[in-house]
Amino acid sequence: MPLTKLTWTDLLIEAADPNELSDCLAPWGFVVTGQVAPIFLNRFGSWFLRRPDGSVDVLDVLEGTVNPLAPSYDVFATCVNNVQWQEDYLLSRQVFALHDAGLIATGTQCYAVPHPRQGFPDPRAPGGLNPQFVRLTSLKVWQSICRQALGGPP
Repeated sequence: MPLTKLTWTDLLIEAADPNELSDCLAPWGFVVTGQVAPIFLNRFGSWFLRRPDGSVDVLDVLEGTVNPLAPSYDVFATCVNNVQWQEDYLLSRQVFALHDAGLIATGTQCYAVPHPRQGFPDPRAPGGLNPQFVRLTSLKVWQSICRQALGGPP
């Protein structure tokens, strides 16, 4: 039976152990500054982080950048329900293609792709995702791979 609809569980990592999240986020201190609290991660390991003032940033683990996303949590919540936003930030089209190929991440698993910083195509680009080269990987392992690819601490 073909997949017709993705769920939030298909797109997000939300129910991770707080200690695991803390351990995985701490080494990103070379790009994440100030106080942040994880809201969730997408299945490709990028973090959505809430600041004390309510604003929301995204830590993109494929680019190694932190960028402002929304001035408040309410604005962020509205954005999350927009289909185009889901395609841009949750990579919903790529997740759909991976499900279609039989790769379904669960729990705290991430989709590990050949990292763009190592000369591979960006999975967000048209034609940049080849399910043949995607692996299901634990959050901790994928975060470490991304930090190393970006020159961060292991």
